[in-house]
Amino acid sequence: MDYNIKQATTMAEKIRVYEFRYKIYNDELKKDHIHFDHNLKLCFDDLDHDAIVFYAEYQGEIVGTIRSNFAFDKPFHPRLKYTFQLKALIDQIGQDKISICSMFMVAPEFRKTMVCGLLVTAIYTYGLDHGILINHCVCEEGLVKLYKRLGFREFLSSAQKESQHKRHIMTLCLRDYQHLISVLSPFALQLNETLDDQGLTSKLLQTLYSTKNEAQGDTYDYATV
Repeated sequence: MDYNIKQATTMAEKIRVYEFRYKIYNDELKKDHIHFDHNLKLCFDDLDHDAIVFYAEYQGEIVGTIRSNFAFDKPFHPRLKYTFQLKALIDQIGQDKISICSMFMVAPEFRKTMVCGLLVTAIYTYGLDHGILINHCVCEEGLVKLYKRLGFREFLSSAQKESQHKRHIMTLCLRDYQHLISVLSPFALQLNETLDDQGLTSKLLQTLYSTKNEAQGDTYDYATV
């Protein structure tokens, strides 16, 4: 199958992505904590205003998408700073070295295809090309193994939402070549060994965060990230 991975740069493209999100999150998964416009059947939020959005297309139809927020020109949204406890990390490496991924979804019939890998590789490569060292995201309990195979780890405590659906804060050190190799991450193929940070980023995270402590402020709806 031939898939096209594109960045949504026009409003028309973004509307198509929002429509796809709505079909997955509302029609299929029946989520009730995502920002929906039920009249227009769109799914979007305030993080979309300055996000980078990629989508996968097959035969003219969107079959997957992923979003990432960066802070190259202005600070992260307060919600992201709070959720991922970014202050200490920003003080150490700067906000322009961090990204936050979210809204990652694939159509049911394409979840066992290359679409997932193509989307995450696109956003990983974009991060590498723009000097990102660390990426955070939140994932459902059932997806933790998938994220770990990609090279993500849990440096921050898991998030417990009020509905008791446990979600995990996952972190990827983009240039930790040895770790990516050790878990057979597809990202290792994208990383030039000369960019290997020798595990320094992961050591910094271990120093800053502790997975032994419970996440604070658990009234926040982590699923909107």
